[in-house]
Amino acid sequence: MTIVSVERDNYEDLINQACAILNQGGIIIYPTETFYGIGAKYDSKEALQRVLKIKNRPNEKTFPLIIGDREQLDKIAECSPIERLIIDKCWPGALTILLRSKISLPSLIQWEGRIAVRLSSSVIARDISTGVQCPITATSANLSSMPPAQDAKEAYSYFQEAVDLIIDNGRTPGGLPSTIIAVHQGMIEVVRRGAFDLQSLYSFLQLPVYYR
Repeated sequence: MTIVSVERDNYEDLINQACAILNQGGIIIYPTETFYGIGAKYDSKEALQRVLKIKNRPNEKTFPLIIGDREQLDKIAECSPIERLIIDKCWPGALTILLRSKISLPSLIQWEGRIAVRLSSSVIARDISTGVQCPITATSANLSSMPPAQDAKEAYSYFQEAVDLIIDNGRTPGGLPSTIIAVHQGMIEVVRRGAFDLQSLYSFLQLPVYYR
């Protein structure tokens, strides 16, 4: 396992290193706009199982995804006109949307035909996903029931040698995880309150909102 700090003169090499690890079925820890996350390729069943194991996470909980660009979204998900409006207004950002899956995906990232996806405002997260040309998992870097890691030191304390690379970009904002919403019968369902300010969503959509 390697911990590498992000520097101006090593950024491209570090992103390439992270992508090479993911392409070989490995897992990494990387910073997002909220906390540090654990990354594995969305279609690597072995890597997904490894993430599940090191987090000690229940099987019934699925992993959210981060995409690098809209083209990746179009390959994996179907979006209604309302969902497209939300995406155009709110991405990139800390807003995860439950969307209908377009393809058959591993059960660890799909639940009842839906997947949780966001286009992160973290350049590092987007560049890694763009580099591997597919979505990566965005589950928080923590053991189940423990607080998410806000820096590389905390992430290492949880996993030590169980991951292949930790990308150290200092302390993340923390606070709350990404907000999760779903569009259901013309209404916005807030599945999880989080870091995204929903007021901006209310103001331009003017749709009924309810909380799970």
